[in-house]
Amino acid sequence: MDVSNEEAKRILQGEWEYVEGHLGETFLDLSVYSLQIQQVRDIIRGEQVTYRYILVTAALSKAANPGIHYRALQKGSRLQGAYDARSVAHGVVVPFEKSHGERLGGSNEPFLNRPARYPEFDMSNRDRSRGAQQRLFDLLDFCQTRSQTDKGFPRAFLRQVLKEMMAVSPSRQEFRVPPVQASLKKTVQVVNEYLAASGSGERLAAVCAAVFSSISLGTQLQIVAYPVNWSDKFAKTAGDIEFRVGTRVVKAAESKDKPITESDVRHCLMKAKQHNLTEYILLSGAGVVPKDRQGIGEFIDSQTREGINIYIMDVPEDLCPYFIYVGEQGRKHFLDKVGGFLNDIKATRDNKGAWQRLLDKHLLE
Repeated sequence: MDVSNEEAKRILQGEWEYVEGHLGETFLDLSVYSLQIQQVRDIIRGEQVTYRYILVTAALSKAANPGIHYRALQKGSRLQGAYDARSVAHGVVVPFEKSHGERLGGSNEPFLNRPARYPEFDMSNRDRSRGAQQRLFDLLDFCQTRSQTDKGFPRAFLRQVLKEMMAVSPSRQEFRVPPVQASLKKTVQVVNEYLAASGSGERLAAVCAAVFSSISLGTQLQIVAYPVNWSDKFAKTAGDIEFRVGTRVVKAAESKDKPITESDVRHCLMKAKQHNLTEYILLSGAGVVPKDRQGIGEFIDSQTREGINIYIMDVPEDLCPYFIYVGEQGRKHFLDKVGGFLNDIKATRDNKGAWQRLLDKHLLE
Protein backbone atom coordinates (compact mmCIF):
# COMPACT_ATOMS: atom_id res chain seq x y z
CA MET A 1 0.00 0.00 0.00
CA ASP A 2 0.99 3.65 -0.36
CA VAL A 3 0.94 6.53 2.07
CA SER A 4 0.99 10.00 0.53
CA ASN A 5 3.71 12.09 2.14
CA GLU A 6 1.77 15.24 1.37
CA GLU A 7 -1.34 13.88 3.07
CA ALA A 8 0.76 12.70 6.01
CA LYS A 9 2.31 16.18 6.36
CA ARG A 10 -1.14 17.78 6.35
CA ILE A 11 -2.45 15.38 8.99
CA LEU A 12 0.63 15.68 11.19
CA GLN A 13 0.56 19.47 11.25
CA GLY A 14 -3.20 19.57 11.77
CA GLU A 15 -3.20 17.04 14.59
CA TRP A 16 -0.24 18.69 16.30
CA GLU A 17 -2.13 21.98 16.33
CA TYR A 18 -5.26 20.21 17.60
CA VAL A 19 -3.35 18.60 20.46
CA GLU A 20 -1.74 21.95 21.34
CA GLY A 21 -5.23 23.38 21.75
CA HIS A 22 -6.46 20.48 23.90
CA LEU A 23 -3.55 19.71 26.19
CA GLY A 24 -5.84 18.96 29.12
CA GLU A 25 -7.49 16.09 27.30
CA THR A 26 -6.64 12.40 27.23
CA PHE A 27 -7.44 11.27 23.71
CA LEU A 28 -7.72 7.60 24.66
CA ASP A 29 -10.15 6.61 27.41
CA LEU A 30 -7.99 6.13 30.50
CA SER A 31 -10.37 3.53 31.93
CA VAL A 32 -9.99 1.39 28.81
CA TYR A 33 -6.50 2.16 27.50
CA SER A 34 -4.42 2.87 30.64
CA LEU A 35 -1.83 0.22 29.67
CA GLN A 36 -1.48 1.52 26.13
CA ILE A 37 -1.17 5.13 27.30
CA GLN A 38 1.65 4.11 29.63
CA GLN A 39 3.33 2.11 26.85
CA VAL A 40 3.26 5.15 24.56
CA ARG A 41 4.79 7.27 27.33
CA ASP A 42 7.50 4.70 28.04
CA ILE A 43 8.45 4.42 24.36
CA ILE A 44 8.53 8.16 23.69
CA ARG A 45 10.67 8.71 26.78
CA GLY A 46 12.69 5.48 26.50
CA GLU A 47 16.33 5.07 25.54
CA GLN A 48 15.62 3.30 22.22
CA VAL A 49 15.56 6.31 19.86
CA THR A 50 14.58 4.31 16.76
CA TYR A 51 11.52 2.93 18.56
CA ARG A 52 10.23 6.49 19.03
CA TYR A 53 10.35 7.09 15.30
CA ILE A 54 8.77 3.72 14.50
CA LEU A 55 5.87 4.50 16.85
CA VAL A 56 5.21 8.01 15.53
CA THR A 57 5.57 6.90 11.91
CA ALA A 58 3.15 3.98 12.40
CA ALA A 59 0.57 6.13 14.17
CA LEU A 60 0.75 8.83 11.48
CA SER A 61 0.70 6.41 8.56
CA LYS A 62 -2.36 4.57 9.91
CA ALA A 63 -4.21 7.88 10.24
CA ALA A 64 -3.25 8.77 6.66
CA ASN A 65 -4.18 5.34 5.23
CA PRO A 66 -6.31 3.05 7.42
CA GLY A 67 -5.35 0.07 5.26
CA ILE A 68 -1.71 -0.05 6.35
CA HIS A 69 -0.52 -2.40 9.09
CA TYR A 70 0.89 -0.79 12.24
CA ARG A 71 3.83 -3.21 12.35
CA ALA A 72 4.79 -2.98 8.67
CA LEU A 73 8.13 -1.33 7.91
CA GLN A 74 8.72 -2.20 4.25
CA LYS A 75 6.62 -2.95 1.20
CA GLY A 76 8.19 -6.40 1.16
CA SER A 77 6.54 -7.33 4.46
CA ARG A 78 4.26 -10.37 4.46
CA LEU A 79 1.75 -8.45 6.56
CA GLN A 80 -1.43 -7.36 4.84
CA GLY A 81 -1.09 -3.60 4.62
CA ALA A 82 2.64 -3.48 3.94
CA TYR A 83 3.99 -0.06 2.94
CA ASP A 84 7.24 1.93 2.82
CA ALA A 85 7.44 3.31 6.35
CA ARG A 86 10.94 4.71 5.74
CA SER A 87 9.57 7.16 3.18
CA VAL A 88 7.08 8.57 5.70
CA ALA A 89 9.66 8.63 8.50
CA HIS A 90 12.41 10.39 6.54
CA GLY A 91 10.17 12.52 4.34
CA VAL A 92 7.60 13.65 6.91
CA VAL A 93 8.38 12.77 10.53
CA VAL A 94 12.07 13.79 10.53
CA PRO A 95 11.60 17.28 9.00
CA PHE A 96 8.60 17.93 11.24
CA GLU A 97 10.49 16.87 14.35
CA LYS A 98 13.48 19.07 13.45
CA SER A 99 11.21 22.10 13.20
CA HIS A 100 9.46 21.25 16.49
CA GLY A 101 12.32 20.92 18.95
CA GLU A 102 13.78 17.50 18.04
CA ARG A 103 11.79 15.78 20.78
CA LEU A 104 12.40 12.27 19.40
CA GLY A 105 16.19 12.51 19.31
CA GLY A 106 17.08 14.58 16.25
CA SER A 107 18.05 11.64 14.02
CA ASN A 108 18.43 12.39 10.30
CA GLU A 109 17.71 8.88 9.03
CA PRO A 110 16.32 6.79 11.91
CA PHE A 111 15.03 3.99 9.65
CA LEU A 112 18.60 3.13 8.65
CA ASN A 113 19.15 1.86 12.19
CA ARG A 114 18.89 -1.92 12.73
CA PRO A 115 15.48 -2.02 14.51
CA ALA A 116 13.84 -0.43 11.44
CA ARG A 117 15.66 -2.41 8.76
CA TYR A 118 13.35 -5.44 8.85
CA PRO A 119 10.26 -5.97 6.65
CA GLU A 120 8.06 -5.62 9.73
CA PHE A 121 8.46 -5.04 13.45
CA ASP A 122 8.42 -8.50 14.99
CA MET A 123 9.75 -10.27 18.07
CA SER A 124 11.82 -12.53 15.81
CA ASN A 125 13.97 -9.51 14.92
CA ARG A 126 17.29 -9.33 16.70
CA ASP A 127 17.42 -6.62 19.34
CA ARG A 128 19.49 -6.13 22.47
CA SER A 129 16.65 -4.58 24.47
CA ARG A 130 14.08 -7.35 24.50
CA GLY A 131 11.89 -5.65 27.08
CA ALA A 132 11.54 -2.47 25.03
CA GLN A 133 11.06 -4.56 21.90
CA GLN A 134 8.24 -6.50 23.51
CA ARG A 135 6.58 -3.28 24.69
CA LEU A 136 6.51 -1.75 21.20
CA PHE A 137 5.43 -5.02 19.59
CA ASP A 138 2.54 -5.46 22.04
CA LEU A 139 1.41 -1.87 21.54
CA LEU A 140 1.47 -1.97 17.74
CA ASP A 141 -0.20 -5.37 17.66
CA PHE A 142 -2.94 -4.17 20.00
CA CYS A 143 -3.49 -1.06 17.87
CA GLN A 144 -3.80 -3.14 14.73
CA THR A 145 -6.46 -5.37 16.30
CA ARG A 146 -8.40 -2.49 17.84
CA SER A 147 -8.39 -0.42 14.63
CA GLN A 148 -10.20 -3.22 12.81
CA THR A 149 -13.31 -2.73 14.95
CA ASP A 150 -12.97 0.94 15.95
CA LYS A 151 -12.53 3.18 12.91
CA GLY A 152 -11.94 6.25 15.07
CA PHE A 153 -9.11 4.61 17.00
CA PRO A 154 -6.19 5.52 14.64
CA ARG A 155 -6.85 9.27 14.88
CA ALA A 156 -7.29 9.16 18.66
CA PHE A 157 -4.14 7.07 19.03
CA LEU A 158 -2.11 9.51 16.89
CA ARG A 159 -3.27 12.36 19.09
CA GLN A 160 -2.24 10.47 22.22
CA VAL A 161 1.20 9.79 20.73
CA LEU A 162 1.62 13.45 19.78
CA LYS A 163 0.53 14.52 23.26
CA GLU A 164 3.29 12.41 24.80
CA MET A 165 5.78 13.70 22.24
CA MET A 166 4.74 17.29 23.02
CA ALA A 167 5.32 16.65 26.74
CA VAL A 168 9.03 15.99 26.09
CA SER A 169 11.22 19.06 26.45
CA PRO A 170 12.71 20.22 23.13
CA SER A 171 16.34 19.24 22.67
CA ARG A 172 16.88 22.35 20.52
CA GLN A 173 16.76 25.71 22.25
CA GLU A 174 16.07 29.09 20.70
CA PHE A 175 18.78 31.52 21.81
CA ARG A 176 18.41 35.29 22.05
CA VAL A 177 21.46 37.47 21.36
CA PRO A 178 20.68 41.04 22.45
CA PRO A 179 21.15 43.54 19.57
CA VAL A 180 23.95 45.51 21.22
CA GLN A 181 27.57 46.22 20.43
CA ALA A 182 29.62 43.04 20.69
CA SER A 183 32.72 44.59 22.21
CA LEU A 184 35.89 42.60 22.72
CA LYS A 185 35.64 43.07 26.50
CA LYS A 186 32.08 41.78 26.80
CA THR A 187 32.71 38.86 24.42
CA VAL A 188 35.74 37.75 26.42
CA GLN A 189 33.80 38.07 29.69
CA VAL A 190 31.01 35.85 28.39
CA VAL A 191 33.44 33.23 27.09
CA ASN A 192 35.66 33.15 30.18
CA GLU A 193 32.72 32.71 32.53
CA TYR A 194 31.12 30.10 30.31
CA LEU A 195 34.27 28.00 30.02
CA ALA A 196 35.00 28.22 33.75
CA ALA A 197 32.83 25.11 34.00
CA SER A 198 33.70 22.08 31.88
CA GLY A 199 30.22 21.03 30.85
CA SER A 200 31.67 17.61 29.88
CA GLY A 201 33.52 19.23 26.97
CA GLU A 202 30.35 20.47 25.26
CA ARG A 203 31.00 24.12 26.10
CA LEU A 204 34.55 23.96 24.75
CA ALA A 205 33.47 22.33 21.48
CA ALA A 206 30.60 24.77 20.83
CA VAL A 207 32.68 27.88 21.60
CA CYS A 208 35.58 26.79 19.39
CA ALA A 209 33.31 25.74 16.52
CA ALA A 210 31.69 29.18 16.69
CA VAL A 211 35.11 30.88 16.64
CA PHE A 212 36.15 28.89 13.57
CA SER A 213 32.82 29.72 11.93
CA SER A 214 33.43 33.44 12.52
CA ILE A 215 36.89 33.26 11.00
CA SER A 216 35.46 31.41 7.98
CA LEU A 217 32.84 34.06 7.15
CA GLY A 218 32.88 34.81 3.44
CA THR A 219 34.92 31.71 2.54
CA GLN A 220 34.01 28.28 1.18
CA LEU A 221 34.95 26.68 4.50
CA GLN A 222 32.06 25.14 6.45
CA ILE A 223 32.34 24.23 10.13
CA VAL A 224 30.47 21.14 11.34
CA ALA A 225 30.32 20.06 15.00
CA TYR A 226 29.30 16.70 16.43
CA PRO A 227 28.34 15.46 19.90
CA VAL A 228 31.51 15.18 21.97
CA ASN A 229 33.05 11.69 21.81
CA TRP A 230 30.60 10.74 19.05
CA SER A 231 33.39 10.38 16.51
CA ASP A 232 35.20 7.84 18.69
CA LYS A 233 32.03 5.86 19.31
CA PHE A 234 30.98 5.59 15.69
CA ALA A 235 34.38 6.06 13.96
CA LYS A 236 32.74 7.96 11.12
CA THR A 237 33.86 11.55 11.69
CA ALA A 238 37.33 13.04 11.79
CA GLY A 239 36.81 14.79 15.11
CA ASP A 240 34.43 16.75 17.30
CA ILE A 241 34.74 19.56 14.74
CA GLU A 242 35.30 19.19 11.00
CA PHE A 243 36.38 21.88 8.54
CA ARG A 244 34.75 21.13 5.20
CA VAL A 245 34.96 22.46 1.67
CA GLY A 246 31.90 20.99 0.02
CA THR A 247 31.82 17.36 1.11
CA ARG A 248 35.60 17.13 1.64
CA VAL A 249 37.06 17.32 5.15
CA VAL A 250 40.23 19.43 5.04
CA LYS A 251 40.98 19.77 8.75
CA ALA A 252 39.60 18.56 12.08
CA ALA A 253 39.69 19.36 15.77
CA GLU A 254 39.15 17.39 18.96
CA SER A 255 38.05 19.07 22.20
CA LYS A 256 39.64 17.97 25.51
CA ASP A 257 38.27 19.28 28.79
CA LYS A 258 40.81 17.24 30.76
CA PRO A 259 44.62 17.62 30.67
CA ILE A 260 46.04 16.36 27.38
CA THR A 261 48.29 13.31 27.46
CA GLU A 262 50.75 12.04 24.88
CA SER A 263 48.28 9.22 24.20
CA ASP A 264 45.65 11.84 23.26
CA VAL A 265 48.03 13.39 20.75
CA ARG A 266 48.88 10.03 19.20
CA HIS A 267 45.18 9.22 18.95
CA CYS A 268 44.60 12.46 17.03
CA LEU A 269 47.44 11.57 14.67
CA MET A 270 45.71 8.25 14.00
CA LYS A 271 42.47 10.11 13.21
CA ALA A 272 44.32 12.48 10.91
CA LYS A 273 45.86 9.61 8.97
CA GLN A 274 42.52 7.77 8.75
CA HIS A 275 40.98 10.81 7.06
CA ASN A 276 44.03 11.86 5.00
CA LEU A 277 44.43 15.15 6.89
CA THR A 278 47.64 17.12 7.19
CA GLU A 279 46.36 19.42 9.95
CA TYR A 280 44.72 18.51 13.25
CA ILE A 281 43.88 20.71 16.24
CA LEU A 282 43.62 19.68 19.88
CA LEU A 283 41.46 22.16 21.76
CA SER A 284 42.77 22.17 25.30
CA GLY A 285 40.51 23.34 28.07
CA ALA A 286 42.71 22.08 30.92
CA GLY A 287 46.29 22.26 29.65
CA VAL A 288 48.77 19.43 29.21
CA VAL A 289 49.79 16.73 31.68
CA PRO A 290 53.15 18.11 32.98
CA LYS A 291 55.06 14.84 32.76
CA ASP A 292 53.98 14.41 29.12
CA ARG A 293 54.84 17.94 27.97
CA GLN A 294 58.31 17.15 26.62
CA GLY A 295 57.21 13.93 24.94
CA ILE A 296 54.26 15.70 23.31
CA GLY A 297 56.52 18.46 21.96
CA GLU A 298 58.98 15.96 20.51
CA PHE A 299 56.19 13.89 18.99
CA ILE A 300 54.54 16.91 17.35
CA ASP A 301 57.95 17.97 15.93
CA SER A 302 58.51 14.50 14.50
CA GLN A 303 55.12 14.53 12.77
CA THR A 304 55.74 17.98 11.32
CA ARG A 305 58.77 16.55 9.54
CA GLU A 306 56.45 13.84 8.17
CA GLY A 307 54.09 16.48 6.76
CA ILE A 308 51.37 16.34 9.44
CA ASN A 309 50.83 19.44 11.58
CA ILE A 310 49.30 18.91 15.02
CA TYR A 311 48.38 22.01 17.00
CA ILE A 312 47.44 22.42 20.65
CA MET A 313 45.19 25.43 21.19
CA ASP A 314 44.78 26.60 24.80
CA VAL A 315 41.21 27.75 25.39
CA PRO A 316 40.12 30.37 26.35
CA GLU A 317 43.56 32.02 26.46
CA ASP A 318 44.24 31.69 22.73
CA LEU A 319 40.85 33.05 21.63
CA CYS A 320 41.42 36.77 22.21
CA PRO A 321 43.49 37.34 19.03
CA TYR A 322 40.70 35.78 16.97
CA PHE A 323 38.07 37.99 18.59
CA ILE A 324 40.18 41.02 17.67
CA TYR A 325 40.75 39.76 14.13
CA VAL A 326 37.09 39.10 13.25
CA GLY A 327 35.92 42.49 14.50
CA GLU A 328 32.48 43.37 15.83
CA GLN A 329 30.61 41.69 12.96
CA GLY A 330 32.52 38.47 13.52
CA ARG A 331 31.94 38.65 17.28
CA LYS A 332 28.19 39.03 16.76
CA HIS A 333 28.31 36.02 14.45
CA PHE A 334 30.26 34.12 17.10
CA LEU A 335 27.78 34.90 19.90
CA ASP A 336 24.92 33.71 17.71
CA LYS A 337 26.65 30.56 16.47
CA VAL A 338 27.57 29.21 19.91
CA GLY A 339 23.89 28.53 20.54
CA GLY A 340 23.54 26.91 17.13
CA PHE A 341 26.45 24.58 17.78
CA LEU A 342 25.15 23.72 21.26
CA ASN A 343 22.02 22.51 19.51
CA ASP A 344 24.01 20.66 16.83
CA ILE A 345 26.05 18.71 19.37
CA LYS A 346 22.92 17.97 21.44
CA ALA A 347 24.36 19.68 24.50
CA THR A 348 22.68 19.31 27.87
CA ARG A 349 19.97 21.71 28.97
CA ASP A 350 22.34 23.03 31.68
CA ASN A 351 25.01 23.98 29.15
CA LYS A 352 22.46 25.66 26.88
CA GLY A 353 20.82 27.53 29.74
CA ALA A 354 24.16 28.75 31.07
CA TRP A 355 25.03 30.27 27.69
CA GLN A 356 21.75 32.19 27.48
CA ARG A 357 22.08 33.44 31.06
CA LEU A 358 25.55 34.83 30.35
CA LEU A 359 24.37 36.55 27.16
CA ASP A 360 21.60 38.21 29.17
CA LYS A 361 23.94 39.09 32.03
CA HIS A 362 26.69 40.78 30.00
CA LEU A 363 24.92 42.09 26.91
CA LEU A 364 21.83 43.50 28.61
CA GLU A 365 23.82 45.54 31.11
